[in-house]
Amino acid sequence: MLILIYSTMIIRKVLEKDLEVIFQVGESENNFQVGEDIPSFWPKDILQKWIKSDSDITLISEDKNVIIGYILSSYHEPTRKAVIENLWVHPKYRNQGIGSQLLGECVKLLIKKGARYICALTKDEFVVSFFEKKGFERGDSFVWMIKLT
Repeated sequence: MLILIYSTMIIRKVLEKDLEVIFQVGESENNFQVGEDIPSFWPKDILQKWIKSDSDITLISEDKNVIIGYILSSYHEPTRKAVIENLWVHPKYRNQGIGSQLLGECVKLLIKKGARYICALTKDEFVVSFFEKKGFERGDSFVWMIKLT
């Protein structure tokens, strides 16, 4: 099991016990919503399968056993493509390097798995700036098409 320690903060793999907090944050964060009044965060059963996946990377940041951040990424081995799906840091802990540590560790583990193309999708300019500072480049502009079923 991966455990990195930074002072009183640790970064580790997401565990089953973390899912309720991740789900509650995801449901309440506007940045994770696809459309107005559409519940669009990952369902709990998908989150459970995700954290058990051997190919995907899901990490938690904790401070004194309290979840203060997480990152969820998916990796598709045949195409060697990884997607940073969600990155969240509790507002009280922002601008302290926690998001950078989570992203850095996630990218390192994705590359170790074989990822050659790592992307993230966001509409928030602050998040765009954050990713650019971490070596990501703006990609082409596309229209995100959705069909809810």
